[in-house]
Amino acid sequence: AEVAALAALATATVAGLAKCTSEAAKLENNMSAMVRYVDGLTESATTSTEQAQSNLKAMRTYIQDLSTQIPRTTEQISKMSAALGQSGIGADRQMSTGILRDTAVAATAMDLEDDTAGNYMAKWEAAFNFNHDQVMTLMDQINYLGANNATTAAEIAQSVNQAASMGQIAGVDPSATAAIATGASTQIIAPCATVRSRGSSRK
Repeated sequence: AEVAALAALATATVAGLAKCTSEAAKLENNMSAMVRYVDGLTESATTSTEQAQSNLKAMRTYIQDLSTQIPRTTEQISKMSAALGQSGIGADRQMSTGILRDTAVAATAMDLEDDTAGNYMAKWEAAFNFNHDQVMTLMDQINYLGANNATTAAEIAQSVNQAASMGQIAGVDPSATAAIATGASTQIIAPCATVRSRGSSRK
C-alpha cells in the first residue's frame, strides 16, 4: 500500500512538473510579441540593456503569478500585455498600477478575447479621457448590465468601444451608451457585482 501511495505521489509530482514546464514554454513562445510591443522590455534610448533584462524577468514572474490568481493562462495574459503595449502602456505601468491584472480580471468576468480586453482597457482611457479607475468603473457597470439583461457584457462593451472609435458621438456619456446598448434606461443603476469581484483583490 505504501509503495502504491508513493507511486501515485510520484506520478502526480511528474504531472505537476510537466504542466509547469508546458506553461513556461508557452510563456516563452509568446514573449516575443510582448517584447516587440511593450516599452521597457528591450534596449532603447530610455532603457538600458540591464534595465530591459530586469524588466523582462520581472514581467515574466508577474505574469506567472497572475496566472495562479486569475483563471487565465500565461499565454493569454502575455497577449493582453502585448495589446496594452501596442497602445503605449509600458512594462512599468502594467506591473505597478495593476492595469495588466485588471485587464485579465475584466477579460474573465466579461468573456472578452485577450487582445480585445487589452485594447479596450487602453483605448477607453484615451477616447473618454478617463483614468484607469474610471475605466474599471465603466467595466463594472457593463458587467452588471450584462449580468441582468439579455445582452451580454461583451456585446455591450463592443457598443461602447464603437462609440469610443467614433469620438464619443455628441458627447454622450459612455455609461449611457452602455445602458442604451442593453435597451434599458439611460440611467445607470449602481452595480451590485463588480468586475474586480470576479478576481482576487488587487495588490
